[in-house]
Amino acid sequence: MFSEGLVQLGNVADQFELDAGKASNNQLFWEGIQEAFTSPSESTDNLHFEDEVLSDLHHINFKKIVLHDWRKLCMIWKNLNG
Repeated sequence: MFSEGLVQLGNVADQFELDAGKASNNQLFWEGIQEAFTSPSESTDNLHFEDEVLSDLHHINFKKIVLHDWRKLCMIWKNLNG
């Protein structure tokens, strides 16, 4: 759903982003990510994994949900992408 936006990160902002005052740090894109993953949805509320995947992630408590703001999501992406 967000692949197009990820490809365009860092491109020159369009007029809508400039007019909204959300051009820096791709704020509008990251707010969309934040909204998509903090709003209840069938696509994100019902994720299923194979047992072998979960066995490697035993240290993660999937019941603890951390809601990040758009700035934190942007920072996480920059660190992972770097």
